[in-house]
Amino acid sequence: MKFARTALAGGAVSALAVAGLVTAQAAFAAPSPRVSVPCSASTLVSDINDNTASGQTFLLAHRCTYVLTTGDALTIPTDLTIEGGGATIERSSLAADFSLITVPTDVDLVVDDVNLANGDAYDSNGGAIYNEEGSVTLNGGTLSGNTATEDGDNVLTGRGGAIYNAAELTVNNTTFADNSAFLGGAVDNEETAMVIGAAFTGNSSSDNGGAFNIYGGTTIVSNSTFDHNTAVQFGGGIYTSGTGTMTVDGTSFHKDSAGTTGSDGGGGIFNALSETSYLNHDSITDCTAEQGGGLLIQDAPTTISGGTFSHNTASDGAGFSNQGGTATLNDVGFDANTATDAGGGGGGIYNYDGGDTILNDDDSFTGNTAANGAGLFNASESTVSHAQFSQNSASADGGAIYNAADSTVAIGDSRITGNLAGADGGGGIYDAGTDVAVTLTDSQVTHNHPDNCAPAASVAGCTG
Repeated sequence: MKFARTALAGGAVSALAVAGLVTAQAAFAAPSPRVSVPCSASTLVSDINDNTASGQTFLLAHRCTYVLTTGDALTIPTDLTIEGGGATIERSSLAADFSLITVPTDVDLVVDDVNLANGDAYDSNGGAIYNEEGSVTLNGGTLSGNTATEDGDNVLTGRGGAIYNAAELTVNNTTFADNSAFLGGAVDNEETAMVIGAAFTGNSSSDNGGAFNIYGGTTIVSNSTFDHNTAVQFGGGIYTSGTGTMTVDGTSFHKDSAGTTGSDGGGGIFNALSETSYLNHDSITDCTAEQGGGLLIQDAPTTISGGTFSHNTASDGAGFSNQGGTATLNDVGFDANTATDAGGGGGGIYNYDGGDTILNDDDSFTGNTAANGAGLFNASESTVSHAQFSQNSASADGGAIYNAADSTVAIGDSRITGNLAGADGGGGIYDAGTDVAVTLTDSQVTHNHPDNCAPAASVAGCTG
């Protein structure tokens, strides 16, 4: 009986194997239909908009430019793929305003190597692609010159010059250039977005998010570049707000800018998400803003691991400003950042308005400049552990660290050496607080000019 059961089991396995082989052969013999689309805009629109077969792939004519006119917008009826081979879909400059592609609820669209240009979603969202509640995947291609502008009465419009996403978005190796919107010059994400290997260049917002506006949800940006993007108010590269989280990994921000008034800022990134966001091994360089040349944190928990802030400029907080958030740093470098406010400071970091900045391990501040606190200006609460401050220069007080009144800094296992302050002193540390506002444990404060700490005897354990 045991043998019989074994034989039966073996027969069942064989039957399943045969059935699986037949199924696999059938699938191989019947691939998804592929439809070649000639270089005709009207044919493209009719082929896609009238399609009823799910899973089809539409092959565009190689390097053809499909110029859409009024009434020619693409509305994706069912799951499909558009393969471009370098083809371009663009709106005629003579046509009325419309988004190039609309993706309805529960529809999956994959776009491979297609350029999308000149979409115009006036008083709507998503100049090139409006993703209502579907799934959009972009592989390659360039999205350029697309716009989404609000009409002045409806603040819910004008989002995502190139893409508005209200569901799922995946972007691989795509370029976004010279797109513009009220919010999110290139992309506005309201739900889930993963962006890998993308390039954002020359995008602009008349409000927030020069390249990328994130309103809640989950956003991952990896191995991408943000260059010369601008926002009138906050977030030249990326702007975030609402309930959600963001991870930016191995990404560079270069010459992005934000802010035209004293409270605006975040040249590279503005973060106000309620859940912890993570910046890992990013490079933020030559960015400018009124507040937070590289980064402005506002009431948001943010963890920064690795990476550099260098050559950024702001009135206060040239590297980054932390306004009421919790910023935790590990192995982050601040180099040659410049805070320009004659009465402010924070060449590297400006911590204020209830902010809690924690330097955990191997953070370094070199060659930063400001009126006060060229490395760190603290007007709230900061913890400095295993950090190094060298060759920072304050024209007034606190070459390395300035601690304002009613504020505290705990410094441990750190080295503060070779920094410079003005006539009032505190080449290493200037403490304007009262009682025991600055504590120094197992740290070296040496060879700073004109002195190591000021006022005299304000920092226990600091001499010279």
